[in-house]
Amino acid sequence: MAIEDGFDWLTASPEARKILYRHTKRLIDSSSLTWSRLYREALGQANAPGQGYEDNFRSGRIGRAKAARLYRWIRDNHAGIADRIDAALGDISQPRAGAWEAFLGAHGRYGSLEIVSLAQQRPGVVAFAASEPLATSTLRLGEPFCFRLHSVRAGAALALQSVAGRWFPLPLSPDHLHQAISRGSQYLPDAGEGGEPAPLSEESDVGRHRFAVLVADDTLVRDIGAGFSARVEVQSHHLTAFAERLEVAGSQWQLMRLNVLFVS
Repeated sequence: MAIEDGFDWLTASPEARKILYRHTKRLIDSSSLTWSRLYREALGQANAPGQGYEDNFRSGRIGRAKAARLYRWIRDNHAGIADRIDAALGDISQPRAGAWEAFLGAHGRYGSLEIVSLAQQRPGVVAFAASEPLATSTLRLGEPFCFRLHSVRAGAALALQSVAGRWFPLPLSPDHLHQAISRGSQYLPDAGEGGEPAPLSEESDVGRHRFAVLVADDTLVRDIGAGFSARVEVQSHHLTAFAERLEVAGSQWQLMRLNVLFVS
């Protein structure tokens, strides 16, 4: 498998492969494991690696398929080391969700989703002056807000948010990721009591937040949302599957976009 625990080793940068080397080297230095044994068990190489093999690995030039197999062996045999590798990979700039970003750029539409500050009841209207416009309303950390959604169809909604290039589900109730949607204008999320808004807030991450909201029939929304978990990052292969599922969907759907700036 090229994708291991959400990281696509077949697109791994040299920096990612250097991280794999550094943690592998620490494992070897702190145990009875040798390079020859590692290559034999992880890669099935009967003979010792040639001169310069470790130098290539150290410089991030090991083959990506071999990097995937080495990582999988470490994950299976030394889970703690694999967890440290995962944490280090999260700190570097690794291309994420290329197929999803292309799909979002082609099909996501601005203008049907607004931000509403519940502290000041001031709607933010999306400006169309740029390809990635910001809502005119800037929100402060901790400021309660919700969305106003304008839908041309009834069904259900599923929301995602992106912070620093990482996508996460945005729960629309304490218990569910999705919300029933009617035709026309409504709050998202709502409290289910006369259409009153249910407040959200951002407590820690300043900067631009990107939001994407899918409105489709209930079955399609639940099918896509079944692969997501609240507060757990949506990995690139799941985002790709999201896009591919919509491309072959027999029913109609809307994909709405909004970018909001949060300040301290």
